[in-house]
Amino acid sequence: NTKSPDDSYIDAQSWLSANAPQAGSWWKPWQEWLADHSGDMVLPPKQGATEKGLPPLDPAPGHYVLMP
Repeated sequence: NTKSPDDSYIDAQSWLSANAPQAGSWWKPWQEWLADHSGDMVLPPKQGATEKGLPPLDPAPGHYVLMP
């Protein structure tokens, strides 16, 4: 959280007027922030429920995205 409950609201135009444009992309700093504030990488959960006889339907992204 970057604001406290006592901070006042700043509308978009006021914020834009008070802040200079920054060169480059925000993706790299965001990626670094996420890495600093995240836990360890883990594997995704297993797809389907094969122990219940329910195999995964299709590999990602699924067959429906290829349908006309």
